[in-house]
Amino acid sequence: MAQYDAGPDIKTLKANYQHPHHKPNKNTVDVINALHEREFPNPFPAALEGMFDLYEDLHRRNGDLSQEENIDRMEVFLRHELNVTGREQVCQARMLWLLGDMLFDRCLGARKRNQEQRMLAYREEAIQAYQSALDILEQAQLANLVIRYKLRQNILACYLNASKRRGVWMKDPETLNYFHESCFLTRTKELLAEEPFQWSIARNGLRFASLLESAEEVIYFFACLLKVSARFADFDYQPYQAPAIGRSKDFVWARENVLTDERVLRLVDECKLKGKTR
Repeated sequence: MAQYDAGPDIKTLKANYQHPHHKPNKNTVDVINALHEREFPNPFPAALEGMFDLYEDLHRRNGDLSQEENIDRMEVFLRHELNVTGREQVCQARMLWLLGDMLFDRCLGARKRNQEQRMLAYREEAIQAYQSALDILEQAQLANLVIRYKLRQNILACYLNASKRRGVWMKDPETLNYFHESCFLTRTKELLAEEPFQWSIARNGLRFASLLESAEEVIYFFACLLKVSARFADFDYQPYQAPAIGRSKDFVWARENVLTDERVLRLVDECKLKGKTR
């Protein structure tokens, strides 16, 4: 059996793909990341990726006032660098992305403290930063589908987290408007067509299809999950680092109205016949 240098063999890699509930060991993760980097190289400079790591470390310890001050200093530096003329587009886009992450976290903090106006101000700034990064990368054709999807997902998350203060997001005009204008489910399908093993992306599509009460979209994204593993037909099945479909209220409409449909049951039977339940 073929084997990658100092890494797991194909059988091990295939097992991790077909069993989303398994926690991969570090060696497997390192090999998969190396393969992904080889086939889909990261367009962003390593120095900027290090800034993301530094910010995440500071943010994890944000109960410490000194760390909050360090985050403030980092933001000042980042805004200064974004104003430097002649900056490479890929660098500018990645710095805008990091600024968006900072503002997104500030938005969540303001929401927890019931600071409505501050929350909305941070949300708008975060959306502008993410959208500017996306515009730069798309215009310069510097990003693949995964990167563009992540930025759109971040923008949607800004709307979702702010709309929670005002009730159910499906009734929030701004959130719904962005969801439809960005063609979020269509973009999700495009990514799955290129990377069908991304079960978490398929699950996310199923979640939104259920919340929007779209039967056809529910069937589509559930079928994508089944292509990875027929275990998803069991609503109590819990993949790694995600709740089971049967334990999340976001999937209630899909479970009660679509996922027991005859068409869906046929999909499950077909998947089992192909040996996906190994």
